[in-house]
Amino acid sequence: MNLEKLGSSFWIFLIVTSLRHVGFLSYELHRRRKARPQPVAVLGVTHIAIFRALYLAVWIGTGYALANQPSSAWFAWGMSLLVVGLIIRLVGLRTLGRFYSSYNVIQPNHQLVRRGIYSVVRHPLLFGLILELLGMAMMSKQTWLWIGWVTSTIVLLWWQRREDALLRTVFGRVAEKYQVEVPAMNLVSGLWRKLRSN
Repeated sequence: MNLEKLGSSFWIFLIVTSLRHVGFLSYELHRRRKARPQPVAVLGVTHIAIFRALYLAVWIGTGYALANQPSSAWFAWGMSLLVVGLIIRLVGLRTLGRFYSSYNVIQPNHQLVRRGIYSVVRHPLLFGLILELLGMAMMSKQTWLWIGWVTSTIVLLWWQRREDALLRTVFGRVAEKYQVEVPAMNLVSGLWRKLRSN
């Protein structure tokens, strides 16, 4: 691959996603350095390994596809979705604060976060990932990356259901009420519900 022949789409994608990876990795490492009490409950990590492998495949595939094609409207729409997904995830991370863990750990004195973006959707981090991957599939215009997006979305929806079950187990009726009132990932429905209640 000749670096001089790579288009601007490839470089924009590489810069944005590299900043995303460095940012989330540094956040995770910062969180792990702090002393934490032993968790009360942990959801399995197999799905995380599966999802990360799928994400990596879609990311590499998108970069490869962009290296071999000129910019297009698909790139603009896809990059927009990717950036919106990143913003939603960053807002979700900031809202969760000390309760964030990539392995969905319930700690002693854990609270069910229902403020901020979590008052609109219950799983903004997963929703943001779905948008990121959808953006990558759109940018690439490759059938196998669309299949990767669908597969990743299925894994994330499965994870969302397991996380909801864990929250019901730990927080009981409070979690049940929250799950009835706030949609899992439907941002439009969540915003509409929030606007109607105000």
